Amino acid sequence: MSTISLDKELNLLKRALQTINQLEELEKNIPEGGFIKNPSQKETLKEKLENYIWKVENNILEVAFVGLEKAGKSTFANAFIGNLILPSERKRATYIPTQVRYSKNPRVEVYFYTYDEFLKVFRSMLRDVKFPDWEKATLESLNPEKFKKFFESLRNTDKDTYEKHKNRLEKDILEILEG
Repeated sequence: MSTISLDKELNLLKRALQTINQLEELEKNIPEGGFIKNPSQKETLKEKLENYIWKVENNILEVAFVGLEKAGKSTFANAFIGNLILPSERKRATYIPTQVRYSKNPRVEVYFYTYDEFLKVFRSMLRDVKFPDWEKATLESLNPEKFKKFFESLRNTDKDTYEKHKNRLEKDILEILEG
């Protein structure tokens, strides 16, 4: 995007935020709550606009690299960045969402989940494959054999879920349980 385009985008975002603020003033004179019935929707919209304005003002560009497993996303991102930051190997190396940010000092910062944070992610994976009692499962209470048996049963009981998650989420869950 050229600077002119970013300036136009910034002006449009600021005008949109200004319009919402003007609507809020007008709503004070309208009986029954105004234009937007759910105040949290308006606040969410305002927060998003303010966030976008901040990003444009600070030259923050977000680019997502999305593709199939082992398609070369990390290799491409490294080439795009012009530096070998992300691991790229024959085996899966970055199978979780990974965020790269600009820094004047070349460095890598890794943030780890706490056990409870990781458990939330793990349980959401189990929920997606419709594992029974997913909300109570822990890394200690579930073993690879039990999960394999459950997932294999989906082939007969819920073929759509089985087909959707075989070889992807199934393997991710098994890697977590085995490793």
